[in-house]
Amino acid sequence: AALARYRAGDVHGAASSCEVALDADPNRAGALDFLGTIRRQQGRREEALQLAKRAAAAKPDSSLFLFNLGDCYRALGRLEGAIDAYTRSLRLAEMPQTFRALGIAYARLGRFDDAISAFQRSIQLQPEAIDAYKHLLACLIKTRRWSEAGELCRKAAAIAPMDPTFHAAMGDLHLRARSPAKAAECFRKAVRLQPGKARTLVGLAVALNRLGKWPEAAEAGLSALRLDAKNPAAHGQVAAAMMALGRASNAASEIERILELSPGHVESLVLLANIELERMNHSSAVALLRQAFDRSSGSELIHSKVLHARNYAPDEDEAALFAEHVDWANRVLSKAAPLPRVEASEPDRPLRIGYVSPDFREHPVAHFLEPILEQHTGGQCAAVLFSDVRHPDQRTRRLQHLATEWHDSFNLNERQLAELVRSQRIDILVDLAGHTMFNRLPMFALRPAPVQATYLGYPNTTGLPANIMHFRVTDETCDPSGVADSMHTERLVRLPRCFLCYKPPVDTPEPAAPAAESNSFVTFGCFNQSAKLSGWLLDLWAGVLRSVPRSRLLLKNSILGDEPVREQIQSRFAAANVAPERVMLFPRDPSAREHLARYGQVDIALDTYPYHGTTTTCEALWMGVPVITIAGSPHRSRVGVSILGSVGLEELVATTPEHYVQKAVELAADMTRLKALRAELRPRMRQSRLMDATGFVHDLEAVYRQMWRRACLGGLGASGQA
Repeated sequence: AALARYRAGDVHGAASSCEVALDADPNRAGALDFLGTIRRQQGRREEALQLAKRAAAAKPDSSLFLFNLGDCYRALGRLEGAIDAYTRSLRLAEMPQTFRALGIAYARLGRFDDAISAFQRSIQLQPEAIDAYKHLLACLIKTRRWSEAGELCRKAAAIAPMDPTFHAAMGDLHLRARSPAKAAECFRKAVRLQPGKARTLVGLAVALNRLGKWPEAAEAGLSALRLDAKNPAAHGQVAAAMMALGRASNAASEIERILELSPGHVESLVLLANIELERMNHSSAVALLRQAFDRSSGSELIHSKVLHARNYAPDEDEAALFAEHVDWANRVLSKAAPLPRVEASEPDRPLRIGYVSPDFREHPVAHFLEPILEQHTGGQCAAVLFSDVRHPDQRTRRLQHLATEWHDSFNLNERQLAELVRSQRIDILVDLAGHTMFNRLPMFALRPAPVQATYLGYPNTTGLPANIMHFRVTDETCDPSGVADSMHTERLVRLPRCFLCYKPPVDTPEPAAPAAESNSFVTFGCFNQSAKLSGWLLDLWAGVLRSVPRSRLLLKNSILGDEPVREQIQSRFAAANVAPERVMLFPRDPSAREHLARYGQVDIALDTYPYHGTTTTCEALWMGVPVITIAGSPHRSRVGVSILGSVGLEELVATTPEHYVQKAVELAADMTRLKALRAELRPRMRQSRLMDATGFVHDLEAVYRQMWRRACLGGLGASGQA
């Protein structure tokens, strides 16, 4: 009677029938179990448990009653009791649903290895029961068993091809394996099968962003937001796509929406700070980063971002900036547990040089590192690269081919990476990132190598003391002796020539004739990133334009497709009495060749200040365009001086803003000089110290040898003093 009423939907009647049966026989196991099931469904869980206990006691040889007892324990969160009941049930009969239930209980306790074994046995007994695959997949992901998770997804997708779960999970796994094209394919399958799931659309947006398919990524993110308007990850992916498309204001709106939903969200504060830097709002960017730093409980990486951002401001207090670098280092060292010290020995043996960077990809650091790796031959210096690249590209593969040894370190924490470095017997470990994004400076605090140095990627000190970061590689022009040393914690080791070695792209157009010949006016230009621009610098350039009648200014960078930014720049020039038509604003060009060809429209390049261009200065010179710069005091304000000195153009270095304007006016008036430079700069660069890779690496290896011999003689000292 109870069963008939239950099937008819009369749950209360079914319970009453069970109670009547139990009045007649209080130990009737079937009635106790049935009533317990009803009470559990009614939410009367404690009562259900007591009934299930009585049922199991009345019939201890019933695997079903023990299974139901386990479910009652699990419903109450009493997982140890559930595991005991399920285990006793399995001794009587190995049922796939019991193994699944046991696996769920183990997983909730964090006993993932036991859970994995239970789910695997359930699948063996019932291979077509897809629910067990989903539970097993979650456990494999929790335990970072990525290859097993991938194999399980493939097997499950073959059994249930119309279930989107495994296609989406495979997409996540491909993203983790840095295979965005395969990830996008999987996410697209999942979206076709289940169009209404925001999380899958966000995964597709991530994959498309990594592939550089930004319009499609933005559309996937917007589709996710149409399903879930408060999804922060979807807003983040739309913001990333918009930023890549040069639509910084749209990106900022998306990030601000996240912060409305989740005030103080650290990642969003950092992203918004990056956008503010590109919009030339340096003080706002630093303020946002400080807020993110406070909200993150003192993240070293976010503090690094604060330091990096401060380098762009035109009115920075250098002493205060140096002090904050030291403060950053003190925080890191207070938490560091260094590895046992390894002493340097055998001063003349071949050296293993380790290079650490997240930028072994299409990035300025990689451009300048490549000729070094090409020349690290002859057996004196083996180049061992530790790559933190998140999204490898063709340049990554080229550098990997050039390296003596290559180690992907992206997924390693600081100590794991330090131990890897130690295991590879690195003699000199070279940081190529400084305080730029995704740096590994906290790992250097663990002292994995006998000698440690910083070079190339950051225009300032690391702040780490000289007994940790022993050296900083630079040159006399960028960091003059007796002037720069006091503003660095490391020992400054100066190369005898420019600290850079430039290798131009393979596919570059020939320099065109000066634009002024056909235009009848001079065009100044700057292709540096907008973070290096400021209101002060725009006003200085306005002074150049006012001083050279009919002249034009061509600015190009990734953010100049954003209308509010364009209006901001045009308004600044208008306020300085420069007509809008005299300022040409271009977003980035689609290819490197088109980017370089754009120099055909420029007669004279104007360097940024205080943060000089580096790659852009070399590219302008390679395309026959002279560059005018201002020499300042810190390294970042002297890189242009070093580059120009390397190609014999010291006369283009100004000492004051007024001098800068004067030099621009004088060069603009000398068409003979401009034509000669257009023709001779590329051959001159080929013959210059700037492109003498063989000589440069000879000098660099000599500096490495000098470092090593000093370490072998005990010249580094525990205190970092000679």
